[in-house]
Amino acid sequence: SNSERLLYRVDPQSLEIDPVPWLSLEFDALRHANEAAGLAKPRLRFSEVAVDPSGDRLWLLSATDRMLVVVGMNGAVLGQHIFSAEEMPQLEGAAFLPDGRLVLASEGVDGPAWLRIYSRFD
Repeated sequence: SNSERLLYRVDPQSLEIDPVPWLSLEFDALRHANEAAGLAKPRLRFSEVAVDPSGDRLWLLSATDRMLVVVGMNGAVLGQHIFSAEEMPQLEGAAFLPDGRLVLASEGVDGPAWLRIYSRFD
């Protein structure tokens, strides 16, 4: 549905996708909160999933919304951030450095591409 996103596991050796969803993410509360704050209803088409160093949170990027959404391993939304077009024109990549810093990459669209490194989030 439009309010649900399913995450599937991929076997790193065979690259086969497990047919059974690993996690179901429900985003109605996030959409309602954004609408109540006067923000556009996010489409939540994820371009990247990164697991933070603690192993208990997923960091999801929605390029079409320029949005970062943090969810727990139970699928609960823990937080979000919407980037400006100048800050991150099109979010495409996320990774964590060994020291816990978050790296976000954005395509440049009509300008330079961006690679930003953020402090640890504890």
